[in-house]
Amino acid sequence: MKLVTVKALLPSELAYLLEHGAEGQVELARRFVESGEEHLSRLRRKPGLRSAATPRPGGR
Repeated sequence: MKLVTVKALLPSELAYLLEHGAEGQVELARRFVESGEEHLSRLRRKPGLRSAATPRPGGR
């Protein structure tokens, strides 16, 4: 048996992930850890992103 963590994404987070691929996945994970809710999926949470067009640190 293998245990895995699943995080339900909000629509804006999914759009960001699809637009930015693997780098977007790393960035979302970083932001979830930063918020302290990397393992929580709540119905009424703030998005990990302000919008799908939110620039990433370093301007990449």
